[in-house]
Amino acid sequence: SLLLFKTDKLGRFLAYSSIAHMGYVLTAIIFKLNPVSYLIAYVASVILFIVSFRLQGNRLSSLGMILGLLSLMGLPLTPVFWAKYQLLLGLFVNKNWSLFAILIVSSLMGAYGYSRFVARIYQGNELT
Repeated sequence: SLLLFKTDKLGRFLAYSSIAHMGYVLTAIIFKLNPVSYLIAYVASVILFIVSFRLQGNRLSSLGMILGLLSLMGLPLTPVFWAKYQLLLGLFVNKNWSLFAILIVSSLMGAYGYSRFVARIYQGNELT
């Protein structure tokens, strides 16, 4: 995850973050929680971002990219937030404190990375 903060390349960042998201899915599978809701939320957010990125050039596409990134970040009231919430709630109920803490910290680290790209889009800077 230290590599996550040493690059401004969007593709590389999304590749690293997808590995982290699949870690959430794997955690859900291992602890017999529902990984399908997480996968659906993740894929929907990625599709929103990619479609908006391909249509880049107007305010609506910028809004779509920001919403996609905010959802991938796990901002409250977005699909990935609810999926992460269900996963973390399952870990909390099963009293798996160490993994619960690791997932919270990794979510905060990811939120920092996503927020950098959201700020660049908001400021009108080109994403690379």
